[in-house]
Amino acid sequence: MQEYLGLLIAVARRLLKQAVLARASQHRLSVQQFWMLIGLKEHPGMSQGQIAEQVHADAPTVSRTLAALERRGLVRTTEDPSDRRRTLAVLTPSGRRLATLLEPAAIEVRKASVSGMSDTEIEAVRQGLSRVIANVEGFLLGATPPENGRPAANNPVLRAGGPAANGPPHRDRP
Repeated sequence: MQEYLGLLIAVARRLLKQAVLARASQHRLSVQQFWMLIGLKEHPGMSQGQIAEQVHADAPTVSRTLAALERRGLVRTTEDPSDRRRTLAVLTPSGRRLATLLEPAAIEVRKASVSGMSDTEIEAVRQGLSRVIANVEGFLLGATPPENGRPAANNPVLRAGGPAANGPPHRDRP
């Protein structure tokens, strides 16, 4: 019997979350806080919108997570001088030290998630998961589910230039 793809995705997500939480909880961090610190170390000065895209989170979640990190003195948010409507986030010296300490754990989790896979297999999984995400986003917006692996012509995500319109995004997050 072939296992349902959604179930396999859910199991992988749960296991990855457990792996990260085991490392993040030592520092009183949630999984979201862990990845946000890593993301800000890798890409300093991102806007809240860029962070949301990077960690695949919605704006309210990013805002709450940044506020929690800011209260701990790990992140500082500032107004973007070129666009006062945008808020930029940077690590404080304490945040940079913690992110540097966490970086090996992030690398370890990322490597563990693709261990034993070839570059071709990793890319195939990345493309497949990107398609699943686009399909479910379209489904939630009322699109007809795609058939035979091809996006449905009435998929509003594709028509709106959503994630699947320009090919799968390339993410390094497990």
